[in-house]
Amino acid sequence: MAGITDTLDESVSHEVVLSAGARVASTYELFFRICKLLVDDAGLSALLNPAIACRAMSDVALDILWEKQIHLGNLFLTIPGVESSWVVRHRWVNVGGYSCPGGSRISPARSINWFRNYAQRIKILRITRTRMTPTSSSTRPPNMVLKRGPILSNAHSINFRSSENSAFETLHIVLQSDSTTTSPVPSARDSWVSLVYRYTDPSTFSTAHHTIGTFASLANIRTLTISPGENYEAIPHLRGLPFLENLHLIDFTSGFSLLDSPPTPQPGFRALRSLELSDTRQFDYAREVVRFMSSEPLHLYSFKHLEFGIDASLHVSTGRAAGVRSARLFTDLRVFNNISTAVIYVNHDGADLDSALETFTAAWPSLTHLHFVNRLMDFDEVTLEGLVPLATRCPALSCWKYRWTRIGLHPSLFTCRSIKRYSAGEWNWKYNARGRPESKKTLILW
Repeated sequence: MAGITDTLDESVSHEVVLSAGARVASTYELFFRICKLLVDDAGLSALLNPAIACRAMSDVALDILWEKQIHLGNLFLTIPGVESSWVVRHRWVNVGGYSCPGGSRISPARSINWFRNYAQRIKILRITRTRMTPTSSSTRPPNMVLKRGPILSNAHSINFRSSENSAFETLHIVLQSDSTTTSPVPSARDSWVSLVYRYTDPSTFSTAHHTIGTFASLANIRTLTISPGENYEAIPHLRGLPFLENLHLIDFTSGFSLLDSPPTPQPGFRALRSLELSDTRQFDYAREVVRFMSSEPLHLYSFKHLEFGIDASLHVSTGRAAGVRSARLFTDLRVFNNISTAVIYVNHDGADLDSALETFTAAWPSLTHLHFVNRLMDFDEVTLEGLVPLATRCPALSCWKYRWTRIGLHPSLFTCRSIKRYSAGEWNWKYNARGRPESKKTLILW
């Protein structure tokens, strides 16, 4: 397993062969391509055979229709005998309610091939609706497709946006690997998104998993939205993925607080460029998972931490209820030393911005754009005296924006550069930048 961490370059090639559906921009282009197939060098091609031509047209059309899906209801409707009355209405899969009617003449093998013909065309799955209560269910899942997975063999983008079991009733979506027992960085070929039943082991009174089937392989995953699981159990399965560029972790359930000895971070996530954390419940969970992800610095272009549901959330400098100072946050972000654009959300007038500015101006000398976004009307107590070091520490800064109508600015700021007011309540500091940072532009957004 060491080979996957030793051979991965920091810059991973993502050159892929696009499907026919991905290359087609419109129905007009589709029609044009079909005509080109039928006529070759002003002569009739072999595809003029109606049967072959119709099959080619159908293949391209199916690629377009199935490439992006927002739920799996339509996919499971391709199984003969599955009723559509509530699948289409609720847009989620009641895995306990699928069974072919008695006396069906359609063989299981034919049903599986029919199902896979559509499933393999799905490249992007974005499940956005929350789980709904079905009108009826049974205890028997559709074993003929779940146990012969993966269901989505060619998917490169999967988004379980809502709760972890939103797509399948009674089943949970977890990450698994065949080689986690031998290496902390499992091979991408052995990592899967699996569907499991969770139950309580009567001998140990602990939660155990019974795997029902494989949902998708992670070998080609480039974009993934998923829960990190209890004690961040999903993280080790993601470390060695060679193409994972965008990761969104949601629905944090617990951290390492209950463990006597938290696991040691291992190298990984070398292809990751965008990381987003949502519903972390506690600010410390966000800090924990970032530290646990990799023992190496993460080379990110975008980092987001969004938590609007609780008073103790922290949006850079808004952790008043949590008692977390802004400088503490930016100290952890010093690892991103090539930041050129920063967008900072401020949610209360007691924001500790001065200490934060003092910290990140020293950490990010390549800043070119700095944008403060406030969410309240008045910020009487915000002084921003910490902006004074910008003149000397960030010589490449060309734009600074904020939207406060009443603010106490340090007098020395007015002598540094000219100020231009371009809309009510909004000021824009424009600098004459003498050069641009050599490193690639990196965006940090909280």
